[in-house]
Amino acid sequence: MKFVFEYLAAGNIHQKNNGKDCSIASLRNLRNSWADDGSVVVFTAGVFDILHASHLLALTHYRLLGAHEYWARQGVKNPTIEMLHETAASDKVRFILSVDTDSRVAGDKAFIPEKGNSLKPLVSWENRTLLLARQSISGKNNTRNLIDFITSHGADACTCDSRKRR
Repeated sequence: MKFVFEYLAAGNIHQKNNGKDCSIASLRNLRNSWADDGSVVVFTAGVFDILHASHLLALTHYRLLGAHEYWARQGVKNPTIEMLHETAASDKVRFILSVDTDSRVAGDKAFIPEKGNSLKPLVSWENRTLLLARQSISGKNNTRNLIDFITSHGADACTCDSRKRR
């Protein structure tokens, strides 16, 4: 586990109590700074308790949609697939992902009997985010992380207020 926490501290993964300011305001500032630089900012959220190929395909698709939006803003109506992949693998598209906290996953699973009434996720938040952070996307000329920034969400997350989920 020591490796996971060292990786989290060094990367663009924010976690409660890891010594970084990861409030909604700082997340908004990050998004605004990327947008001010001309990047298209994509955001999505999920559990990713058991990471599988469909998750990765969906996340790649979202980044490619960001690339399509980038070209639409440039007035290009039909970018080629090569243009989309090269743009998606550049700083022209930035991707923020919010991953459910362990307590949120446990709360969701408690309400679904066919999910086993688990009191915890099968894979911890740290391990889920580490797996997601290591995914990449490639263009013809470059390769980069698929996700630029990972944060958490749930009543106990660093980006949420102190109100409990209903």
